[in-house]
Amino acid sequence: MKEMYEKIKEHIKTGRPAAIVCAVSSEGSSPVKRGAYMLVDSDGSIYGTVGGGAIENTAIKTAKALISSHDGKENNEVLLKNYDLGGDLSMVCGGKAELLYCVVAPCEKNERLFEKAEENEKNREKYSLLLPMDRGDIKICEDMDCGGKNGTIEAEGRKYYYDTFCDEGRVFIFGSGHVASECAFILERLGLRYIVIDDRRELLEGDAFSTADEVIETDYKRLDNIPSIGEKDYILIMTRGHKYDMEAEIFALKTPARYIGMLGSRKKAEFSREYLKKAGYSDEDIKRIICPAGIDIVSRTPAEIAVSITAQLIEKRYDS
Repeated sequence: MKEMYEKIKEHIKTGRPAAIVCAVSSEGSSPVKRGAYMLVDSDGSIYGTVGGGAIENTAIKTAKALISSHDGKENNEVLLKNYDLGGDLSMVCGGKAELLYCVVAPCEKNERLFEKAEENEKNREKYSLLLPMDRGDIKICEDMDCGGKNGTIEAEGRKYYYDTFCDEGRVFIFGSGHVASECAFILERLGLRYIVIDDRRELLEGDAFSTADEVIETDYKRLDNIPSIGEKDYILIMTRGHKYDMEAEIFALKTPARYIGMLGSRKKAEFSREYLKKAGYSDEDIKRIICPAGIDIVSRTPAEIAVSITAQLIEKRYDS
């Protein structure tokens, strides 16, 4: 959302309204998923997506028309439309979708609002974005219990679509080799913060990890200086050797991380299990480590392996 807020602020500063298009509900086999966002400019250019194909083309045209009708004042134009994708749009996938269109007026009030939203994103503070479903102001609420991740809610006598955003955890990457750098590239695109840990300064200081929250140079036998790892965090172990992997595994098992994955073959996984058993770890502890990490897509290159691993992180991300 941070990138979308930045683009909204650009529109506001140049005095141009833009339309937020949000999928507020979806039924059947519709490609539209609730919580999808798209920002539409008056010239039809977009950021984000609400599903592609005919539904997105229709949404862009509708958003452009709504922007054209905007009175130029501080009011945020709002439109709620239901679509039968099979009947109305002749989409083979069928299903139904409900899209909410909200033209963001280029005014100081909205500029302050989206600056606050951007600040919340930067600081990873929990907040809810409320979009009016008939009329009214867009709102940012930091202390509102909406009762779920997203949906509709009554507030101050008006109906809103809400979306609650919070810290989704960090990815701790132990190792800075080829697969680690490919994972870093994808993680940045997914909006997941990551920290890279290794004992090779020359790799940590390269461009591969320029978007990392932090890079930490440390000996694998001295991992006490790693930031505290919480239950929302992920751990990826992909060091340059078995002995370093084992040090990272033992460290990882001391944390409540929601996911621990280690790069390697099935033979390496068996070696790891035997090593941990001899070190006194229980079967329940050992099961926490997924090795080989990633979804089996017969990946071979570092980029393909990174895709399989980050796909597994996405699966875990929405499973909890």
